[in-house]
Amino acid sequence: MRTLATLTTLFLLFSGWQYLRRHQNERRLAYVATELAQREVDVSCPGFFARLVEITPYGGWVNFDEHGRPADETFLSARTCRGLEKLWRADPPPSFACLLASTC
Repeated sequence: MRTLATLTTLFLLFSGWQYLRRHQNERRLAYVATELAQREVDVSCPGFFARLVEITPYGGWVNFDEHGRPADETFLSARTCRGLEKLWRADPPPSFACLLASTC
């Protein structure tokens, strides 16, 4: 019984940590997406269990309504979210000067 309680506690702590980390990343990405789109945009990254079974060739996607207007939420793949989070946490921060010089 004690082992089950310990495993349950560890699982809940791990799940909470994963949720918090994903939520922080989504907020950062939503801020950037909002600036780019010039309107309020939410970003959704898959959770821990969704990442385990996600199979998609796409980096992300946006749904459109029947009039061709994009939705206010974008869905990013686990790979895209992970890559952008690594970029955010990089130390030292990467330089984007190579983009301007077309040398990347």
